[in-house]
Amino acid sequence: MSKMFSDHVHYQEYQRMLVELHALIAAGRNQSSDAQRLRVQMEVPEAHLSEKEIIRLNELSSDLSMTHEREIPDQEVSARVSRDELPLRIQTAIANHDWEVVLQLLRAGVSHLWKPAQIAYVRSRAYESLGEFAPAIAFMDEAAKRAPDNVNYSALAIRLLWEGNRFEEAYSRARDCLRNQNSNSRLVLMSGGIIARQSMQGILPFDFTAIAKVAVDRMTHALPIEKSPNLVFAGFVALGLLAVHLDNTTAATDAFDEALAVGTDEQITSNPTLNRELELLRSGKSKTAEERANARQLAEIFKPALALV
Repeated sequence: MSKMFSDHVHYQEYQRMLVELHALIAAGRNQSSDAQRLRVQMEVPEAHLSEKEIIRLNELSSDLSMTHEREIPDQEVSARVSRDELPLRIQTAIANHDWEVVLQLLRAGVSHLWKPAQIAYVRSRAYESLGEFAPAIAFMDEAAKRAPDNVNYSALAIRLLWEGNRFEEAYSRARDCLRNQNSNSRLVLMSGGIIARQSMQGILPFDFTAIAKVAVDRMTHALPIEKSPNLVFAGFVALGLLAVHLDNTTAATDAFDEALAVGTDEQITSNPTLNRELELLRSGKSKTAEERANARQLAEIFKPALALV
């Protein structure tokens, strides 16, 4: 997949501002001082953009219009692809991981095929796959707003915040979900995974240990309910990492044992890094530099497992 756009710093900067501007428009603040200030700031990166990048950003702006109740079909795409062809063309593009084509086809207008939440979800996954996290987050949040009962959308939005290096926002949202007794078990597990990954950052939030304890408690109750083997595996790995932070070697060992016993993909559960982590814990070497390095690698194990879909 091509990431030619996301590799350019000025493109990323302008794109982030464009997402913020559409958020202001959606909030009814199109003519606010914040919006005007943002438009002036956007002129700086815009001066460094190529013609292709400007066209691409204009297309994104059109996509983002759905966040303030406007869909602007691309007449060129509509003329090229008939309504009857759209479902198969989109399905083929997704199967081929041709995400630019997916985005183009969506601009033909697919409201007759999917609900707005589903359209926002597909757009999010397309932009994510292209390495463009600002719009990916915005569209997943839009999907969650339009379908509040679909917990996957809210869970994936938290993960995207982390993948997009918006660590403070991801931690804050995960913390709020864990504190909310009404949070769905799947959302609890995703949030716990974020807290576990936060445990491997250099400087931790002042309330981290307290939140880690809450995460362990909530995840312990959520895991027996979860049906997805990959998410159960990820949950137990996260529990192990949190137990390491809380100096509970026995709990960490038990959690990693449980992870390895999950009936999921053999490539995951036979991972030597996870087994090595268990050896260190059992030999009483918890909290060593080597163990911490392995813990960072463990984060890479449960990151894809938390993708949910």
